[in-house]
Amino acid sequence: MPVKIETLFCCPLCKGTIASIENGFACNTCEREYLVVAGVFDFRICQDPYIDIPADRAKALRIANHAENATFAELVAFYYSITPEVPDDLARHYLNHHVAGTKRGEGILDRMRSYKLSQQAEPGVTLLDLGCGTGGFLAAASSKGATCVGVDIALRWLVIARSRLRQMKCEDVTLVCACADHLPFLSDSFDLIVAENLIEHCRDTSRVLAEIKRIRRKTGAFMARTINRFAMAPEPHVGVWGVGFLPKALMNGYVKLVKGIPYEHIHLQSFGSLDRAIKLVDDQPLFTRVPLIAEADYAHHPQWKQSLFKIYNLIMNTPGLGSLLARIGPYIDIASKPELHLAFRDPALATSLTQTPGDSIPGNPISRDPMSGKPTSGKPTSGMFEEPMSVNPTSGMFEEPMSVNPTSGMSEEPMSGNPTSGTSEEPRSSSPASSNLMVSEPTSTDPLTGKNAIRN
Repeated sequence: MPVKIETLFCCPLCKGTIASIENGFACNTCEREYLVVAGVFDFRICQDPYIDIPADRAKALRIANHAENATFAELVAFYYSITPEVPDDLARHYLNHHVAGTKRGEGILDRMRSYKLSQQAEPGVTLLDLGCGTGGFLAAASSKGATCVGVDIALRWLVIARSRLRQMKCEDVTLVCACADHLPFLSDSFDLIVAENLIEHCRDTSRVLAEIKRIRRKTGAFMARTINRFAMAPEPHVGVWGVGFLPKALMNGYVKLVKGIPYEHIHLQSFGSLDRAIKLVDDQPLFTRVPLIAEADYAHHPQWKQSLFKIYNLIMNTPGLGSLLARIGPYIDIASKPELHLAFRDPALATSLTQTPGDSIPGNPISRDPMSGKPTSGKPTSGMFEEPMSVNPTSGMFEEPMSVNPTSGMSEEPMSGNPTSGTSEEPRSSSPASSNLMVSEPTSTDPLTGKNAIRN
């Protein structure tokens, strides 16, 4: 029997129980109230960095009024018509991105199966799409019978998602407006959590991963994709080359100079920084991996860019070359270990899930290409940007050692990005990644530490 999502709610700030009030909920502990706006539960305790909460609600209501007589594509176009901060060329590109959302969602489902996650989108599974944007993946997952919840910090995008889901007869999907680092769900609530292109919008990656660990069930699964900081391609949110190769303090000024738009709220990650974030929250089932890129991931791009993706896939399936290209590829994936719950019950199965025949021959470990599974000539050459990288001979996955200060015992590379917040409203859907924006700005005191540290 499907879970009634309201029974999973708690106060996002203090994690206390909540009770229904007129047009919303109230926390029984801290007495904070949370409203329902335009048919969406609003559990935000901090605002989207691009727009404050009152302005976001006003814009969401304006979009909701327009939604009654508009198709999904017309509604997205209307959004950009009332958002002049987005240049016309980017608006056209983002429109194509959103329209292709359901097709890309089907590609995410295929990727989950390829990664052999312990949970899949199917009846009986409670699924959370964290940073759901306009709901393309939710539509795809809901069609498979999963009980789906979508979370995003941008109420205006959730109103557009609500319209899309209604038009696709997926009205049983629950939409929640919340911050990724303060989620309004009880611990151990979800079987499957997906965060597609969310992490680069989060200032404190480890805090978001800690929340994901808290609400994911012990036998649950997680999969995420983020932009690779060192990708040899234009930064997809702004279409500017070379952003990730600059020190973080210089990125905003560089993008403003080249493109004329701010770049204060994007926090690009590398394999090394993500490995450190996972290590910090001690979420052992998670690991970074070289991504599988399917046609659904790039079909909405121009033909020349599609050709580049095809060439990338061809090289990635070439033993030796693939491991060299991985560090400058477009994406980085995080995934939970394959079929983890089955491995707990059957140790023999656990071994088979992480080994390929021939890998376990004593004294003869075989290094394998992470995309094709074929034996390689040896360890890949280390990258030229951060930490050296090697391939685990058992799992075939990339591993990067943490750089630790021997005096303090702490990681030497800071995790957070530029803490400066902007006031202009650049819509968070400004790229194939940005429809999943989940960012928090520091507006109140952290209930655990007492510091002014509510971060995105």
